[in-house]
Amino acid sequence: MESPTHSKPNMEHIQPSALVIVLRLLAALFLLDVVYAFTVLGFFALNDLHDWHNSYILFLFLVHAVKYLIITVVVIRLFADWAGRAYYLSGHHLIERLGLINITETTYELSQVKSVVVKQGWLGRRFNYGTIKLTLAGPREQQEVRLREINSPYRYKEYFDQHLQVQGWVR
Repeated sequence: MESPTHSKPNMEHIQPSALVIVLRLLAALFLLDVVYAFTVLGFFALNDLHDWHNSYILFLFLVHAVKYLIITVVVIRLFADWAGRAYYLSGHHLIERLGLINITETTYELSQVKSVVVKQGWLGRRFNYGTIKLTLAGPREQQEVRLREINSPYRYKEYFDQHLQVQGWVR
């Protein structure tokens, strides 16, 4: 049990949108099923169906095996990409964590933020998610940080804009 004198600093988790992963999974499954349907239809069109039992069963078994292998890889990849991104606000810092196994954590000073831009597509506007692009002032060159597909991006834009006004970077 932690002692009350050693508490963690307040960190707000900037939540990635779960809707994005659901939509991507549905789109991937739909596209794979369309490819599967055309493959089976092509098989029927190219083969004589008088003696089709053995070849048809073997073909369907192989196509199903490949289809489910591809689905498994796509689902794992999409989930790992979604779950492997986390953003946190802690005082005057933005913390970006990338990865599930090999985690890379980068901390950005909010005092270096020069501009904040929110990008939302049609679905993003409908379901309130988007990408925030932060431009940071560096010692030699500017750096861009993208907070991808997060819920309520304008709420966080206001937070970053407040830091810009405090620093005198008012647009």
